[in-house]
Amino acid sequence: PKEYIEKYKGKFAQGWDKVREETLERQKKLGVVPQNTELAPKPTDIKDWEKLTADEKRLFERQMEVFAGFAEHTDHEVGRLVAALEERGELDNTLFLYIVGDNGSSAEGGMI
Repeated sequence: PKEYIEKYKGKFAQGWDKVREETLERQKKLGVVPQNTELAPKPTDIKDWEKLTADEKRLFERQMEVFAGFAEHTDHEVGRLVAALEERGELDNTLFLYIVGDNGSSAEGGMI
């Protein structure tokens, strides 16, 4: 939904290279990964953000905004499902296989 997407407007303007660095630092601060964790090498097919044209940056920034909105919306809806099952007393009788990953922007646009 648009309201989820618009919440992320401008949140990725710094580009994917910087977002990767910021994400790893945040994970270290939260204790999600060890302090000595190093950023995995970026695939060579993915251009450095600074080498993209202004149009490419606008396109990919928007794709990241949309994907972030999708991920938040999905989390919200799964939360509603969990709450409904709990309310009905069926949560303990339910097995969830929730497979959703976030590797950043989706690949629908393909490699440029």
